[in-house]
Amino acid sequence: MARQPGWTSRRRAVFLQALACKGNVTWAARQAGFSRSRLYELRKADPELARQWDEALAESRELLEAEAVRRAVEGTEEPYFYQGEQRGSTRKYSDQLLMFLLKERHAETGGAEEGEAPGSGGPVVFELHLAGPPPQDSNQALESNAEQGLNQDSNQGNQEVGSKAEKETK
Repeated sequence: MARQPGWTSRRRAVFLQALACKGNVTWAARQAGFSRSRLYELRKADPELARQWDEALAESRELLEAEAVRRAVEGTEEPYFYQGEQRGSTRKYSDQLLMFLLKERHAETGGAEEGEAPGSGGPVVFELHLAGPPPQDSNQALESNAEQGLNQDSNQGNQEVGSKAEKETK
């Protein structure tokens, strides 16, 4: 029985390249001519291989994420047929894939906004300024808005009382 060639630098390169390409250890092991279990044994015995293996998996994740972003944002062309003939194509986008990407990114930051420490939590406050410069203090803005609302209500009430009095005198 012929002995299988050993773990060579060429086989190592084939395995690592295949792993980076697909991110699948079983598939990459087959490409290099080894069993999955044998490669895990080699990984355990060789810290340099373990490091390169992890780098290949990281590269694979980056490629996978780039493809997911492309499909979610740029979409994919899908042909449509009528009576067995292709009549055109349409671009399909994946909203679901985009949601998964956003959730993953949100989880990476712990829900923190840009410039915040991950996991800082707390409510997010939005301020909307339609006209004029923003107020100096957000509490001042709330108080000012509340006062304006009260003044408008009391002014309306005064106008209504005044108009009733005018009608009664006429």
